Amino acid sequence: MALKRISLASAGPNAHAQSGANWDRPAIQSLVRDLQEVAGDLGLKDRHIRVLTALASFVREFTSDNRPVVFASNEALSKRAAGMPVPTLQRTLRQLCGLDLVERNLSPNGKRYPHRGANGAIVEAFGIDLSPLLRQANEIRSLAVHAEERKGRIRLIRDRLSLLRNRLPKEGEAQATIRALLRTRHRCPSELEAAYQNLSDLAEASSSPAVAVQERPEFTPAIHLELDMDALPQKYAAPAHVPSPAIAGPANTEELTPNAHQIDTHHQSSKPRIFESEEAQKIGEETCTSSDDCNMQDVTAAELADTCPEAIQYALGKPKSWRDFHNLALSLAPMVGIGEQLARRAHEKLGVQGFTMTVLCLVQKFGVIRNPAAYLTRLLMPNGQDYSPVRFLRSIAARQAAAAA
Repeated sequence: MALKRISLASAGPNAHAQSGANWDRPAIQSLVRDLQEVAGDLGLKDRHIRVLTALASFVREFTSDNRPVVFASNEALSKRAAGMPVPTLQRTLRQLCGLDLVERNLSPNGKRYPHRGANGAIVEAFGIDLSPLLRQANEIRSLAVHAEERKGRIRLIRDRLSLLRNRLPKEGEAQATIRALLRTRHRCPSELEAAYQNLSDLAEASSSPAVAVQERPEFTPAIHLELDMDALPQKYAAPAHVPSPAIAGPANTEELTPNAHQIDTHHQSSKPRIFESEEAQKIGEETCTSSDDCNMQDVTAAELADTCPEAIQYALGKPKSWRDFHNLALSLAPMVGIGEQLARRAHEKLGVQGFTMTVLCLVQKFGVIRNPAAYLTRLLMPNGQDYSPVRFLRSIAARQAAAAA
């Protein structure tokens, strides 16, 4: 953007003499900050603002005709301008003079210094005069106010566009348009407002109860807590245990030595295991000796409470029924990283009791199983291992008993 010369039509030739008496260094620095807010609209660069900020910091006193003149050397200005090179500083000063923001009052030898009278007041000053900046203070402040209003409108429209994304289909041209608008830096709020109006009309036209249910499904398994466990829908019932079919192997199979896992040999197993951590590997080695060992109906509430004390301590009161344990599992699932979709899948595959036991066991082993959500996801995979929540629970109980012995 090309540099723009700021002009104040109402300022006369002696405007600085009338307004200079009301200025001091903090007021000049505040004016420079206002100018920084509209620097992009005027084509000013960061170096222009840095030099003006450095000049304002050197204002100590005014001349007899109320002109702020800076006598600092180029080296001193360079240090105040964050180490700007002196050639760059000189070039920036020439550009500021061309924009009527500063003036140069040259001395006979080119140096900057004041002439003082008998009372110590500055009679004549040779240096960099900031009077042109003060003469345009009203216009600069007016531009800053308009810029702040424009930025506020842009922020409001951007927030409305972000909220509008929830009312539109997740995939489509409208979502792509909103993403492009949010990634673009806008200076004109009217363009954003027009785009928002068009997209809002599109959202109103496309919104319907069917679309809302399809695009924003709600996970509400807690509504089944008001029912008895026997009255739960079929999809939440605990699945019956189906023993894995036996796979016939070779008649003579060589027995592996204890160190066979260290040999560079491929050992294929019909039951893939999940090793999310060292302790998870040990849990995966637990097996059911019979179908009765994996029957969920045999697990009592007392057994679940004794095996998972770490999870029970988060309950508001002592759980007394499976409904209380299920409520506790629903509240603990997000704490270990289990989201709504994963929890819904676990309910569908494991049933309410299986989901409850699995979540409480994951909380009990939290820290040993490093990623409970990934661990549960692998357990729910169609081709995953033969997982049983009862086996998981009783393997933990067995290790606790062994540790206490």
